[in-house]
Amino acid sequence: AWSILVGAGILAAEAHTRADAHRQLDAHQSFLVAPSAPNLRLAALDFTMLASDMVWIDTVLEFGYRFPRNELTPEVVEWLGRSVMAVVELDPRWRTAAMYGGAILRVCESPEWTLRIFEAGAKNLPDEQYFPFAVGMVYYLELEDPVTAADWVAKAARIPDRKSTR
Repeated sequence: AWSILVGAGILAAEAHTRADAHRQLDAHQSFLVAPSAPNLRLAALDFTMLASDMVWIDTVLEFGYRFPRNELTPEVVEWLGRSVMAVVELDPRWRTAAMYGGAILRVCESPEWTLRIFEAGAKNLPDEQYFPFAVGMVYYLELEDPVTAADWVAKAARIPDRKSTR
């Protein structure tokens, strides 16, 4: 009986190892499907914050893996942008995701995604000075549009400072 049990275990381990070799995705295939807020909202039922947490963790881990290896291909950047946007749409009041998500896309040198994330943060968190200022800086530094940048920075300046003692 022990011989049969050990033999079955060895057989199962070998079969699992061989199956894993065929299930491996190449880098391009793994980024064919990006998270989508409407689909995740439907799949998560009423647990959208949990879904956004899971997507956020995956996004940060993927960025942390790809960035030091200089593997930020256009497919990876697109996937990161869609992932951060899904998180921001699923949990619009989560300041950290919008703030650091926009910074991740800025590091990826994607002003389009950076703007989308920071503009969503400005819309979702209208009392935050950070987001309109960040949008203004993207327009000024990346897109070389000082007029639009000035409008956004002025918008940030009109938001009262919540930390002020006045």
